[in-house]
Amino acid sequence: MSPPPIKIHFKEGSLRDNEVECDTPLHIVADEDDAHVVVWPSPTVDISTYDGEKSRRERPGQLQGFWSLESAEYYPLIKRARQQLVMKDPKAFDFEVTYKTSSDFPIPYAYGFIDFRKASLAFEARRQDKIAAAFISNCGPLNNRTQILQNLIDLLPGQIDSFGYCLNNANSDQVIQQFDLNPLIDGQPQHKLSRWEEKMSIIQRYKFTIAFENSNDEDYVTEKYYQALEAGSIPIHLGQTPEQFEKFKPSTNSTLNVADFKTVEALADRIKQIANDRVLYESMLAWKKEQFPERFEEILGYGKLHEACRIAKFLRREWRNPHALNQERYDSFYQRLNITTE
Repeated sequence: MSPPPIKIHFKEGSLRDNEVECDTPLHIVADEDDAHVVVWPSPTVDISTYDGEKSRRERPGQLQGFWSLESAEYYPLIKRARQQLVMKDPKAFDFEVTYKTSSDFPIPYAYGFIDFRKASLAFEARRQDKIAAAFISNCGPLNNRTQILQNLIDLLPGQIDSFGYCLNNANSDQVIQQFDLNPLIDGQPQHKLSRWEEKMSIIQRYKFTIAFENSNDEDYVTEKYYQALEAGSIPIHLGQTPEQFEKFKPSTNSTLNVADFKTVEALADRIKQIANDRVLYESMLAWKKEQFPERFEEILGYGKLHEACRIAKFLRREWRNPHALNQERYDSFYQRLNITTE
């Protein structure tokens, strides 16, 4: 006989049971009072009103946690909620669901549908008149990515196509038409490309993709990096220190990290060197046919299992993030909810 389902309530959103594939029984419930677990999506939901002490006193048989994919550098309340957990503040949430690999339930931007084994275009099939593509539309970052992109555009004149709102110098529709990336039937496109499809069809034609984050926060590595990996377009990353970034790499020789270079000029020289050397370039894509490092594989695994499923598995003692902070909290979770493994 299957155990009764773990009941999870999201304070905002339209998630339903049939959207969560999980071999551990769970129900996404609309009634917060009926849930074993309540998830607060931030910044959509105001988490400033949460008081852990009060919650545990009034609802001792319920766990409450905050959820966010947004950079904590942009949202002080998310940063504060994280810090309260780290410091074991009595007012803290019970758990965290964020991009942090040390959170209780990591949710990286490495979505489960991304095919990292997808074959890359041949060196000759990529643009020879251009080197890199950029899609940046937040022109008010909390780091220096706009300036670095401008410097690269100046150092590699005519070689970087910037399709976003920031430093725009290229048109995606023109490139799609130029390379017949969405073939026409009777003068009309086969189908309307989604923004994701449009970007993927474009960057696979470029040897490099600018994958600069809008802020520097540990583990904040978004889909722009993973899109480049799938497309076989070498990512040029900004946002992590070399040490922080190591676990996100499919091999030691697969990406360029701005933090590894003393100057933007040195970075530009390295980009040109790789772009003009077929053997060197292809060596940076060899990872697609090699075994992934264990830590990278682990991060990809997070994206293949919905966080609601991992919460259910956690409460059934079937799964735990070995990198989570302050795991001594967990024994009290099981006691409070009185959920057996049977």
